Amino acid sequence: MSTLTMPGDARARPLTFAPDSSVLVVGTVVDNLVMVWDVTDPAEPDGLEGPDQPFGSWVNAVSFSVDGDVLAAGASDDTVRLYDTADWSEIGTLPHGGIVSGAEFADDDTLVTTADDGAVRVWTEPAEGFVTTPHTVFNVTTSGESGATVAVGPGFARSVSVPGGFLPAQEEPAILREDEITGAGGISSSGEHVALARDDGHIAVYGADLSDPSLEGRTRGDGPGVMTDLAWAPDSETLAAVGTASSSSSTPAMRLGPR
Repeated sequence: MSTLTMPGDARARPLTFAPDSSVLVVGTVVDNLVMVWDVTDPAEPDGLEGPDQPFGSWVNAVSFSVDGDVLAAGASDDTVRLYDTADWSEIGTLPHGGIVSGAEFADDDTLVTTADDGAVRVWTEPAEGFVTTPHTVFNVTTSGESGATVAVGPGFARSVSVPGGFLPAQEEPAILREDEITGAGGISSSGEHVALARDDGHIAVYGADLSDPSLEGRTRGDGPGVMTDLAWAPDSETLAAVGTASSSSSTPAMRLGPR
């Protein structure tokens, strides 16, 4: 039997083995780190260089993905961090509504987390589940045909890249910034157009590539006040808008006039 001694004032809390049993990970309190050992020979464990940034509070849970490529660690600072086990770099952070008490990967690589806010959260794409935006996100829409996703908030629209696994996309999502955008908007079902409500009561329609936005048209006349939500019809040819004038309007997208 071997005994691993924590350095300094660190105290061991949660621990888990990698799927191939060659690595042992221990979460600590006091110094709030994730520590890693090579235990290929359990009689002579060898300390490895793991994540170097401490959490803001105690580490309460650690879990490997089924393939061992990702480690999830949850802490009392209301976050779960995701690490690429190839080099122990941080690849994502999942904010929670309270102290994270548990984190466990299921056999299908779904990540399940628990927190003291009473919620059980299930994550299927955690590394890309949260992206940075300039402001509160009011609307998120996804194209059924292209799979493209757009998040819209006051003054911005951002494309959100969702990869097919836990490792994040390498390409930086595009963002369109305009002060006049109210936060209502979304991508069409065809994936070809992004409609954004403006604070002058108009709807502007852009091409879907927000890295090089092209204005395709805008509605004529007054809309229903400051618009709070937009919806594309499945045919991608009609938009419905609702606003502060307590009414709704339907606008054929193909009749959008020039700017």
